Amino acid sequence: MPNRALLSSSVSYSRLEQAKAALISEVAAGGTGVSADVVAAYLDLIPAQELVDRTSAEVVGMIVTHRECGAMRPAGSSQISCATAGAGQIIVDVVVDDMPYLIDSVSAELARHGYDIDLLAHPLFHAERDASGALIELHPVTGDQPAESWMHFEASTTGPDVDLDELARRLAAVLDDVRSAIGDADMMRAKALELAGAVGCNSGADQDTISESAEFLRWLADGRFIFMGFRKYDLTTVDGCVALVPQPGTGLGVRRGDDNLRPTLLSDTARTAAHDQSLLVISKANTRSTVQRDAYLDYVGVKLFAKDGTVEGEARFLGLYTQAATAQSVMEAPLLAAKVRKVMDEVGVAESSHSGRELLRLLETYPRDELFQIDATSLANIARSVVQFGGREATRAFIRPDRYGRFYSVLVFLPAERYTPTVRQQIEDCVRVAFGGSEVDTTVRIGDDANARLHIAVRMDDSEADVVIDPDALEAQIVELSRSWDDDFADTAIDSLGEQAAARLLRRWAGNFPLNYLAVRAVDEAVADAVVCDRLLATPGPGVEVRLAPVPAGEKATHRFTLYSVGAAVLLSDVLPRLQHLGLRVVNELPFDLRRRDGRLVHIYDFGVQISPDIIAPETLPQRLSEAFIAAWRGDTANFSIDSAVTLLGFTSREATIIRAYMRYLRQTALNFSIRYFEDILLAHPAIARAVVDLFCTRLDPGFGGDRDARSEQIDSLIRDELQKVESLDADRLMRALHLVIRATLRTNAFVVDAAGDPLPYISFKIDSAALGAVLPAPRPHVEVWVYSPRVEGVHLRFGPVARGGLRWSDRREDVRTEVLGLVKAQMVKNAVIVPVGAKGGFVLQNPPARTQRDAFLTEGVACYRIFI
Repeated sequence: MPNRALLSSSVSYSRLEQAKAALISEVAAGGTGVSADVVAAYLDLIPAQELVDRTSAEVVGMIVTHRECGAMRPAGSSQISCATAGAGQIIVDVVVDDMPYLIDSVSAELARHGYDIDLLAHPLFHAERDASGALIELHPVTGDQPAESWMHFEASTTGPDVDLDELARRLAAVLDDVRSAIGDADMMRAKALELAGAVGCNSGADQDTISESAEFLRWLADGRFIFMGFRKYDLTTVDGCVALVPQPGTGLGVRRGDDNLRPTLLSDTARTAAHDQSLLVISKANTRSTVQRDAYLDYVGVKLFAKDGTVEGEARFLGLYTQAATAQSVMEAPLLAAKVRKVMDEVGVAESSHSGRELLRLLETYPRDELFQIDATSLANIARSVVQFGGREATRAFIRPDRYGRFYSVLVFLPAERYTPTVRQQIEDCVRVAFGGSEVDTTVRIGDDANARLHIAVRMDDSEADVVIDPDALEAQIVELSRSWDDDFADTAIDSLGEQAAARLLRRWAGNFPLNYLAVRAVDEAVADAVVCDRLLATPGPGVEVRLAPVPAGEKATHRFTLYSVGAAVLLSDVLPRLQHLGLRVVNELPFDLRRRDGRLVHIYDFGVQISPDIIAPETLPQRLSEAFIAAWRGDTANFSIDSAVTLLGFTSREATIIRAYMRYLRQTALNFSIRYFEDILLAHPAIARAVVDLFCTRLDPGFGGDRDARSEQIDSLIRDELQKVESLDADRLMRALHLVIRATLRTNAFVVDAAGDPLPYISFKIDSAALGAVLPAPRPHVEVWVYSPRVEGVHLRFGPVARGGLRWSDRREDVRTEVLGLVKAQMVKNAVIVPVGAKGGFVLQNPPARTQRDAFLTEGVACYRIFI
């Protein structure tokens, strides 16, 4: 099986798809017993770009391991395999009967354990199995064949490692819940319809209330509720306390089975609510859903009445409202339509008036589960306040306790322009502390209104159920927390730049940041962004700048790498390879377009990257990384993996280019190793890599101010000591050769700068060839000059102090020195009667235009000839 990657992140989408198809064919042809149609079905829904750098062997391993997981699956069971795949990375394979909500449910459970999903395959197969469940053959599903869902998750976390056995048990429990909920869904819907026909029996409630309650239950059964659990309870006394006692044999869905049927003792608040004459109980359960999505279960209870009109029990449904329930107009939903009309009456607005329409718009977008739970009077009080501030910006907080004392509902309005994720977190913390709650769940709505809306459900410990909150004091805290982003931007600019410079910055930028930028960018980052953008826009023509900054601990990325570009938009395929070669692992990307008030535009690409914590000289990394990226972007340096030495080993961009130039030279000698192999070896021996750079600078930098010979000897000694620790023969040969060629370098222009103070875009080394010994094939010149740049490489061989010979434009990129050496040997014979020894030079273009573009090809050749000379 070829160990090679078929996909590259730099190819176009169509080529990615072609490469994916080639990968499928190669896997199927690999003699693994996996058929092409199974491979195609397995990989079908995986985006081609997510298979970048996957070898056929890796894909075979993925599929074969999954097949081993599903090799034995008795009917009605699930098979789960959890395995580590590196630090913080796991692979989860699942085989189970196909049913709704599987992917969402497993994904939610992985998220509960702190995992982000990096890759997901979820093919459906028809599995031929024997009576014991042993797998005979797999086929893609066709028609109405019984289907198995084969789910493959690759996930990662920056948090602590998870016990994989416990994770597998939790996933098995989730799948059991899905199976139970789906298996009993029809029976639970039937129960809802049955109770719709009996609701209010013996209650003494009026016919309108009974009809509306019945309509609500039928409405739920008509696709508005994901039924997950059902059970009947008796309201009775246990040990002198009022309690709800589960009825054995009535459980369905996730409440199926009669294990753990303990009575629930009711608090005073819950006891009062249980005995009142309401027909329905609509609330939130204490448990979170394991099916479909991670949220607290919605709880719909139907009270059961004895013949004397007292409450004798409850039939309880657990589940989640569907999209159909939340999308339907409140004026068409049972219970809600009457509640909304009552609210409008209490507020005193007509539905057709401006205020009525605004109020209705509020209620249509109100959290739907909260709208079912809140009573009309409490809702009217909130609605009245909203009408009073009439669409203007305002900060308000409204508090509603759950009738059973299990949670508080806090509805917060604040100006939309003041909402940020940071403000949300601060408000959540404020509310949690104020209520002494153990947990908060928040939903956010930002629409066309002047105000954003946060609905915060605060879960209460029993000991805190009677907490008293001052809404005015809570509002005051939220106002302070929700100072506008522009307020903070102005203050930060003044603190960072001083009043005069900040005033100029604010005139250009205040109020001009897009909402997607405000949602994720802190004000100190925005000030830094604006300063960089102003500097770029002050420079004529297109240009780029970059900035590296650390992020707080606990995030998936360790740093943010921000690229600023004036001119044409940047393609990710141009950026990502450069970041990867710099040793950065990209985990996400956020693009922004910032337009200054004068209309001038800057493109910003903000990459979340991971950088090893074991890097050398982290304090100078931002400057070094910036210089290296800009140099590669401008084409002043080539784009190779050795650039990661800038990040990992503390190299400057120029130092990385110097080592790259030596690598390219040694590649032309008797050391026939690939550049990538050389790079890997160098990066694996950081002490030697750092030392050879120090040796080069000590010996050849005209600005070195110390004792050059003494310092060189110290470094030589260090290198010799480190070479004794090298275990690989290849690594020993390459690192000794690098050390030797630097010792043999007589002069260089590596430290020459141009008029602007920037390094030259090319490097030349004058090398004492005889000092290299066996590194060079015979015959060995008297001296030679190696020229390196991203555009051209070349060598000039001179076999004596006085020598004669010409220059050659070569096309032998991999062995131009060999070609020139052959030519100079012939030249020596030719020159024997004129000049005692010969000389010859040759250069090769690194990135030549196509030969069909004759003028461009010749122009580039002449330019590279000039660089070489």
